[in-house]
Amino acid sequence: MTTLEAAAPHKVSPTDPHRLIAVAGLAILLSELVFLGGAWFQGFFITDRAGHGIANDFVNVWAAGRLALDGHPAAAYDWAIHRQMQEAAVGHAFDGEYRWHYPPPFLFAAALVAMLPFVPAGLAWLAATGAAYVAAIRTTDLPAPGADWLAII
Repeated sequence: MTTLEAAAPHKVSPTDPHRLIAVAGLAILLSELVFLGGAWFQGFFITDRAGHGIANDFVNVWAAGRLALDGHPAAAYDWAIHRQMQEAAVGHAFDGEYRWHYPPPFLFAAALVAMLPFVPAGLAWLAATGAAYVAAIRTTDLPAPGADWLAII
């Protein structure tokens, strides 16, 4: 028995579903990190190079949460009012539509994140949802030796 064989108590098949899920999950996570890093360096991630907010799919969450915190949760479903709050969040008018289609209980999560200004809220949202993603991938309970490589993420 070689030292390598002694260190590896069991062999995991490359087609083991747990391994495939974990590898795919890690690939998705790393791809997202590369994308976000590139977007930041190119000036289209949360703020542009001039520091102006960029409207993306998070702006609807923040705007709905802000409306709820301001005492107008139903206004999140009024697209004209919701749009005004989105434009206030990023500081300018923008093309595209980011409407609020989530059920009313999701306003609790939106209100929580809207307690912060738009840019810090966006970063907190990415951190929280990224952590939830990593936690979900870690539930694959990899039987492979050294499976704790996900712990460093």
